[in-house]
Amino acid sequence: MKKLLLILVVVAFIVPVMAQEIAAPPEKASAEEYIQYYQQREALANQQLTELEQQNQELEAQLAALQQQLNSIDTWTEEEKALLDEFNAKVKEYTVKKGDWLSKLAEYPEVYGKGNYWKWPVIYRANRDQIKNPDLIYPGQIFTIPRVLASEWTVYQGETLRKIASYYEVYYKDGAKRWKEIYEANKDEISNPNVIDAGDVLTIPRP
Repeated sequence: MKKLLLILVVVAFIVPVMAQEIAAPPEKASAEEYIQYYQQREALANQQLTELEQQNQELEAQLAALQQQLNSIDTWTEEEKALLDEFNAKVKEYTVKKGDWLSKLAEYPEVYGKGNYWKWPVIYRANRDQIKNPDLIYPGQIFTIPRVLASEWTVYQGETLRKIASYYEVYYKDGAKRWKEIYEANKDEISNPNVIDAGDVLTIPRP
């Protein structure tokens, strides 16, 4: 992996920089001019090396973050992985048509599919900024269709940790029992687990 990084760095940075050559002194230049020329080249090379090392460190940090995410996914249960695959296969937005209602559109093949009318609350919760009454939606509204299990959650008025944990898009199965996991992941921000404030953004820990 490090060899690949070095190759990418060479192609992306060293080759373009080579074009920035310092003009060589004339043939009859003095020794002092030659010394100055080589000092300038050395300074430029050191500057370029510092920049490349910084870029390499940034790339390594990005790769480490990606690897951490992959390792996290590898620890998910088979059921969670299946849900993730299911979510990723379908549209992420839906434009409401005349005659739609939430449980109806939840069953559309491009949304959650036949028999999944019961997932309408997932759509509702993801679009509460637009939906004041879940029984009233309007043609032309564009709804977000959640496709991954939530990694964070913005608290709405009246929600509790137990209630949030019970949502399908949070822990979906026996979720209410897992409210303590959310508390532990956010206890620096939550002084009382029985009291959370609307607008708080909570991390939803995954296995």
